[in-house]
Amino acid sequence: MHTLGINPPDANWYMDIGPTSHMTSAQGNLTYYFNMSNKHGIIVGNSHSIPIHDYGHTKLSFPCLPLTLNNVLHAPQLVKNLVSVRKFTTINFISVEFDPFGFFVKDFQMGKLVMRCESRGELYPIIKPTNSYTFATVAPSLWHDRLGHPGSPVLTSLRKNKLIKYNQIKVSRICHSCPLGKHVKLPHCNFHHNLIIILKKY
Repeated sequence: MHTLGINPPDANWYMDIGPTSHMTSAQGNLTYYFNMSNKHGIIVGNSHSIPIHDYGHTKLSFPCLPLTLNNVLHAPQLVKNLVSVRKFTTINFISVEFDPFGFFVKDFQMGKLVMRCESRGELYPIIKPTNSYTFATVAPSLWHDRLGHPGSPVLTSLRKNKLIKYNQIKVSRICHSCPLGKHVKLPHCNFHHNLIIILKKY
């Protein structure tokens, strides 16, 4: 969890599995704002308490689905706006899937992809797409590696639905990991047979 530092507060929202509530440093990030009767503090990693002023609600607007952030704590000393993954998935009935390059947000019931965001350093910011395509143009082989080695029909379907963008229709590169993943065990030489041959020579 990030607290007050030298740098000014960041306007982005960041996914975080640690906090039990959403929280922001700026009241302007909240569409609705309410007073709290019991103003407790937020306990951060160094065991210090950050004061909470009040709380509110807001929505993150995306092309596929508006995502709700309810009961967001307003704590001006924070430098990162944090989204509680637990609250985020429960209220919006969605799933969040993390990988080394970013995360997917999907409709939990239908499995439809809502958005894909790339990681920045060690953090997972929620970045709104700047155009009709959610992802940058890359080679299909890169999406093949990132998405868990799906076949060409899966990549073609994602491209057709404008969920990913790449400059070729088919994956032309031969993936060496795919055939290895289908093996029950790796091939190995017959040690006993080779040992007999060696002994016969002597």
